[in-house]
Amino acid sequence: MAKTASTGLPALDRVLMNGIPKGFTLLATSAPGAGLDLFAKQFAAAGAKDENVVYFTTSEQDEDIVGTMHDFGWKADITIVNIGNQYYETVLARRLEALPPGGHHDEGPAEDARAGHRAPEGGQLPDRVVV
Repeated sequence: MAKTASTGLPALDRVLMNGIPKGFTLLATSAPGAGLDLFAKQFAAAGAKDENVVYFTTSEQDEDIVGTMHDFGWKADITIVNIGNQYYETVLARRLEALPPGGHHDEGPAEDARAGHRAPEGGQLPDRVVV
């Protein structure tokens, strides 16, 4: 039997025959307000027990993610990569600093938002990635 990774939801794990097969990709989509962000946190917490987890976010603050996980009693020992903050720090802040006083100027192609990407702590590849 293939090794599986728990989703953090026992009922869903049963339907998936003990979870998601390790090495597989799961794409979950939903309408706004359906609770997918909460599922992502629960999925990350399920892996945080014994895996190296990286959680990507575009809009939430790191403290809010960890706070929500703690509120539910979930383990929050994860690496958070805040793409929204990184975009601000690597692209928008530089553009604001480069603006002349009282004006604006046209700029060439957008800078690569990945420029601020950092490897997870310890340089290890993650076992679980949550985006």
